[in-house]
Amino acid sequence: MESKRSKLLIAVIVLLIAGLIASIVMIYNLTEKVENLHLSFSNQLNSVNSNINSIYSNVDESLKKQASIISNAEENKGNLDEKTLTVPVSLKIAPKSVADDTKLSVEINGKAFPLSKTGEAEFSTTINVPLFNTEYAYLLVQSGGETKTELLEDVYITDMWYSYLPMINNADFTGSNGYTNGSYTLNGKIHIDCDESAKMDMRIFEKLTLEAFINGKKVWEQDETDAFNKANGEIPLTKGFEMKPEDTFTIDVVAVDDAGIIHRYTAHSKSAEGSQLDEMIESVVYAGDILYYPDGRQVFE
Repeated sequence: MESKRSKLLIAVIVLLIAGLIASIVMIYNLTEKVENLHLSFSNQLNSVNSNINSIYSNVDESLKKQASIISNAEENKGNLDEKTLTVPVSLKIAPKSVADDTKLSVEINGKAFPLSKTGEAEFSTTINVPLFNTEYAYLLVQSGGETKTELLEDVYITDMWYSYLPMINNADFTGSNGYTNGSYTLNGKIHIDCDESAKMDMRIFEKLTLEAFINGKKVWEQDETDAFNKANGEIPLTKGFEMKPEDTFTIDVVAVDDAGIIHRYTAHSKSAEGSQLDEMIESVVYAGDILYYPDGRQVFE
């Protein structure tokens, strides 16, 4: 009798365990289905939101075109004038409405440039825009004693130096450096990453030097043009500089392009905290490619 009860109890336990396992499997499957449904719902919601945003964007663009006073606008840039540092920008603009007294002009930084009528509904001009211009162009349409103004969104005359000048994307020092017995020594390479491709005039750097400063005073300069050209931007540097532990040391890459523009990039900086030699810390200055006119004036203050 006791044996039958034990067997029955074991059978019940087995059935309960089997039921528990089956429940766990069902719960797992249901959880997976819920997660899949949630993922599917999220994807559909994202798709709907994307479609709504696209509709809004299309409607907004359509409304802009309807409200615009411009039917068509074209631009064409010429080569950089090295003497004046200006770029000739030719414009062809067709307003939506043209009357006998219609006059067009383009305003840049408060200065107006008139356009000549060169077709039934087309006006043209060529403007010498400064290479370092940062202002947008606006179209002014005068007709019937009324003047309408609109931003020329498709006329790109800002940040033109990126298209006409080579640029130093990055410059840094790699290798060993340290301060011993009153001398700060560098033993490694200055790596210079330049962008000289896809430029309007295919300009390059004609001269490149390294300049070292202690507390802002130049203490060393060396022409590295040949090394830069031969080593594809890797300039070996083994040099010691006498300085105090509290002094600030920097080394700059200075390049001159064939338009005469000077490019300066701080590749390495060393400063000290306190007066202890072992407290000297390295601090790279990420100032980027700072531009100067040929006469030494900084382009962007």
